[in-house]
Amino acid sequence: FLTVCRNRNKLIALNAVQQVEAWKRFFPIAATTLAHLSEAALLAERRKKQFWDMLIVRVAAEAGATVLFSEDIGDGEVIDGVRIVNPFD
Repeated sequence: FLTVCRNRNKLIALNAVQQVEAWKRFFPIAATTLAHLSEAALLAERRKKQFWDMLIVRVAAEAGATVLFSEDIGDGEVIDGVRIVNPFD
């Protein structure tokens, strides 16, 4: 979210940071652990996906998420119990 906003416009990026700060009050934040790093590396290799995308999936899965919105991973895929939804499709 922040990367897309930052790449489009600096002013939008500032608004995006404020939006993320507001979201933190309503949504739990899941921390990344060292175990997630190795799990994501294995998952990325097995699924032929990008490491950072699989790291997000692993943390989301462990946090109990069942749906992850992403335009990068693959709409409709289910990875570690998390269904990927492209919000732009």
